[in-house]
Amino acid sequence: MISAFVNNAERIAGSAAILTIVSLLIGLLHVGPLLAIAKYLDAQGQPFVFSYENYRNDLTYLARAREVYDGHLPSSDPFADNSSPTLRNPIPSLLLAAFLIPVGGKIFPAYLTALFVFSQLNFILFYLVGKRLFHSNLWAIAFALVAALTPISLRILNFHGTA
Repeated sequence: MISAFVNNAERIAGSAAILTIVSLLIGLLHVGPLLAIAKYLDAQGQPFVFSYENYRNDLTYLARAREVYDGHLPSSDPFADNSSPTLRNPIPSLLLAAFLIPVGGKIFPAYLTALFVFSQLNFILFYLVGKRLFHSNLWAIAFALVAALTPISLRILNFHGTA
């Protein structure tokens, strides 16, 4: 009875260690390219301009997160002097604003930290879904890796509104 409990505890601890290591690797794979580009440009003496005019929807909240950090809540228009009521969800802006606090309001490190944390959270949530679907740690990790490292989850869940 006790040996079965110990074996089960060792298996759970091993699974948690593997899950932690893989989730840290996922976070590094999401953040690493941006850090490498910024470091390369800094070594060349060129400025790294973090442009958020691309396909990522999470980047649209950066300007509003900075407004929340500056004390303007709810932030409807980042360029207006007064903040009128808005229907936009304030939670993403509040979450990103929380990442601005430890880095003194700097957008790039706050975004990298948020990307690191949320990519790991995304991996773990897909792991839990995979565990529920497949009842196997190996298949759940494979499912979570595919979901976290490819855009297939965006396509399956139809986040872009296209068929």
